[in-house]
Amino acid sequence: MIILRYELKKILTSKLTVAVIIVLYALDVFLLLTGTLSLKPADPFTHVTGIHGTTEDTYIEIQKQTSQYAGEITQEWYEGLLAEYDAYINDPANRLSDEELFSLANHWREYGWSEEEIEDMLNSTYYTVREPEFPINAALRNAQSIVYAPQDIDGSLLEFEGWQDLVKMHGEGISSYYKERYPGVVGETLSDKAKEMYDGLAENFTPYYNYDYGWWQMQGMHRAFPITVGLALAVALGSLFTADRARGTEGIVFATRHGRRKLIYAKIGAGFIFTFLLWLVLEITNAALILIIYGPTGWEAVWSLIGGVSAPFMFNQSQITLVTIVTSLFGTFMAAGMVMLVSALAKSQYASLIINAALLIVPMLNTVKIYIFGAESFMETVMDFFPGRIMGAINEWESLDLLYVFGNAVPTEYLIIPVAVIFGAAITAASFFIYRRRQPAN
Repeated sequence: MIILRYELKKILTSKLTVAVIIVLYALDVFLLLTGTLSLKPADPFTHVTGIHGTTEDTYIEIQKQTSQYAGEITQEWYEGLLAEYDAYINDPANRLSDEELFSLANHWREYGWSEEEIEDMLNSTYYTVREPEFPINAALRNAQSIVYAPQDIDGSLLEFEGWQDLVKMHGEGISSYYKERYPGVVGETLSDKAKEMYDGLAENFTPYYNYDYGWWQMQGMHRAFPITVGLALAVALGSLFTADRARGTEGIVFATRHGRRKLIYAKIGAGFIFTFLLWLVLEITNAALILIIYGPTGWEAVWSLIGGVSAPFMFNQSQITLVTIVTSLFGTFMAAGMVMLVSALAKSQYASLIINAALLIVPMLNTVKIYIFGAESFMETVMDFFPGRIMGAINEWESLDLLYVFGNAVPTEYLIIPVAVIFGAAITAASFFIYRRRQPAN
């Protein structure tokens, strides 16, 4: 226990480690406040009259007004929004004035529109009615994206296509992709599984609409974990074994009666304790700030096939947030094991830092394409199981990726945590045996 406390103290009191953690935590807070990592913007309604800025009061007002339209996404729900919208555009008080129409017509002439075209546009409510102010405009924009109902040229909304129809349509596209990408039994198996999952989502999940920007932010913040947590681990644990080697104290400790075994246990134990504390403090910090700024509203809101998500998993916002937190935790422990393994193998602290940083960050870069014998798809799947991507959590769950395993189609997402546990344990054991067998220095 004394050695464990000593090793943990060495990690926590390192000036470099403390400095890096402060910088990376500051980066995390900056990304959170700017909404950089969320699929929904931090302040989505700045373009709407009467709602500007990114203050706490702004978010409270957005939450209060958007929540007026909370409810199950059905045709009746949509028609209620549509009726309110129609009442707005048909109210003469909301029409542009003659002076505004004259100015608008001159603007179109400057762009080369013909008089006939200008006349048609001046007779359209789409161009001659003031844009509705928040919140009905914002709610309808979100509703249109959910039910796939874009505006027609005359300003009216096209007929309702339910969220369920959108899910099935997307599933048919994914199913066709697998059938074309992998001909034969493999393609048929993957195609059938994709269709089954999307049809199941459409038929067995009840979508709910509400203000949910805090939950999107909570999930999105994990995208930065390979940097904010990963680099801190690379700095703090990357020298766990190499530092003693560099100082020449490794052989002295090994020469003692219990030094070799107890030292290894202490180093690995201190490494995982530090890892959990680092992860936990960042999770609590993010959750506290998000709850203060955005509030907890929208836990029951629909997540699948909203805001760029194409996955068919039956999660609402609170459920997918919990899934990403757990996924990130296991990915972080796996990353810690990898960092310690590299430290046990590396000859210098600098080599350990560079190698670990590359292993954590490169796999998370979607712009990096790896071609090995033309097997890009295979290597991309392999990359999904690297700790950097698992730490990012939400990136792993936003889309469906099926694997053909012993005649069955299995979502890679279901394998992520088991792989993290198995490989995390394996590389930690490897670190133990590699360092244990190292010969004392002469």
